[in-house]
Amino acid sequence: MPRRPLARRTFLRGAAQAVIALPLLEAMLNDHGTALADETPLPTRFMTWFFGNGVLLPRFEPTATGVDWPLSEQRRRWRTCAST
Repeated sequence: MPRRPLARRTFLRGAAQAVIALPLLEAMLNDHGTALADETPLPTRFMTWFFGNGVLLPRFEPTATGVDWPLSEQRRRWRTCAST
């Protein structure tokens, strides 16, 4: 059987689909926000960003830690994404 070359774009599209996880659905949770299967708490999520032109780190790093830390100048747009 002859081998067909795999296009780079096709490979990357398939790899991205295999790596990206499904978002957490409300149907998977009970009233307390824990997983229905074994009552374990939800995992902590990790996000990362890549800025092609760079970022001013002093404006991007949080000034405090904890649940209600104030958003810096460059993060104020994220307020609409905050969980309630």
